[in-house]
Amino acid sequence: MIYSITEDHYGNIWFSTQHQGLIRYDGKSFRNFNLSNGLSALDISGIESDNIGNIVVIHSKGLDIINSKTFEIEKISSESGINSIDADLNTIARDGKGGVWIGSRNKLFRYYSYIKERSYQPHLILNAVYTFMKQSVDIRDSVFEYNQNNISIDYIGLWYTNPDLVSYRYRLVGLSNTWIPTRDRIVTFPNLPPGSYKFEVIAGISGQFKSQKVLTYGFRIMKPMWKENWFIIGIFLVVATVIILIIRDRDVRLRKLENLKKEKIEYQFATLKSQVNPHFLFNSFNTLIAIIEIDKETAIDYVEKLSDYFRNLVHHRDKDLVTLQEEIDMVNTYYYLQQKRFGDALQLIIDIPNEWRFKYGVPPLSLQLLIENAVKHNAVSHETPLTVYVNVKDNRSLIIRNTLNPKMHPEPSAGIGLQNIISRFQIVSGEKVIVSFIHDEFVVQIPLIKMNHESTNH
Repeated sequence: MIYSITEDHYGNIWFSTQHQGLIRYDGKSFRNFNLSNGLSALDISGIESDNIGNIVVIHSKGLDIINSKTFEIEKISSESGINSIDADLNTIARDGKGGVWIGSRNKLFRYYSYIKERSYQPHLILNAVYTFMKQSVDIRDSVFEYNQNNISIDYIGLWYTNPDLVSYRYRLVGLSNTWIPTRDRIVTFPNLPPGSYKFEVIAGISGQFKSQKVLTYGFRIMKPMWKENWFIIGIFLVVATVIILIIRDRDVRLRKLENLKKEKIEYQFATLKSQVNPHFLFNSFNTLIAIIEIDKETAIDYVEKLSDYFRNLVHHRDKDLVTLQEEIDMVNTYYYLQQKRFGDALQLIIDIPNEWRFKYGVPPLSLQLLIENAVKHNAVSHETPLTVYVNVKDNRSLIIRNTLNPKMHPEPSAGIGLQNIISRFQIVSGEKVIVSFIHDEFVVQIPLIKMNHESTNH
């Protein structure tokens, strides 16, 4: 049910209804204004347009002045000296100057707007900012240390008409996007984590915040030093440097250990190479003495062979490897010298393909020591001849074997000859020498080492 009608300066028609508030019609659509829009009451006695185009709404609690352009509502009631208006329906009129006259049962009121541009909402001001660790904070401060993270913000909405009707809502963007309503004029945010924030607050009348300006205050809380990127990068660089130094130090120590190990191996190898049985030299001199008395020309030839043998021995001592051909030449010289002592009772049979003789090598004196061991530990006579065989095996190795006829009274032995050979092969090639007894024969299998230019030099 419609009780009254008026028109504002923009040509819009306003209707007051029974218990439904106001209705505005702009020629195209209708809009309802009720308590949710900020009206103080729904039982309206009358409406009228004032001198500047605002809509004056009369109800039992006083007046509501609606800005017909922005729809902001100013409430005039007891704080303005109007305790109550007991007006009858439509006891309202406008005079020639735009003043609105309102009749009640025992009073007559005249409303006139002297301010054309007026604000119907509080004026919001930021008073101060406080922090637990920094009391004297200027509102222009926007950066706080990590331990200044208890932030309090003081603000006020100035509205002198009725300050008790002012309320607020706020939020801290960066912490939460939810608006929080309050009537307090100071809010506190404790233990804020490092980051950037923006405080937003709105002031309104009676919980109405539509079309209100937002007051903002932005600030940032720094990370602690140990969480800053430059600090983390610095620590990373320090740790990386320490790790690199440790790795380098380890590599230096490993190289030192490898050098020490190499020097030790070279020393052991040099020692092993020097362990040639001196009894050979003594036996050779004894043989020479016997030959001189019988055949001087043979003795001269024997001395030349003995000289060649020791000259080659000295030459080969500085090498880690010699070719099979060089080793066979040494063995043949050694065999010649021993044959002058034992005659045909000592036989050496070598069967090695020619293509193997320069392709493969062995540590120097390997074959000579094996043949020397055979002569040392076995009886050699016409009744008990000794034959030594040297031939190849398909798996790139040599087989040295001799018949077994142990001496009744063996010569003193230091027991290092065979072990010398085994150790030298282990050092030079890392391969094993195989020693066995097969069908009354003593058999030694030694691996051959493929020759190259560098392997012939120490």
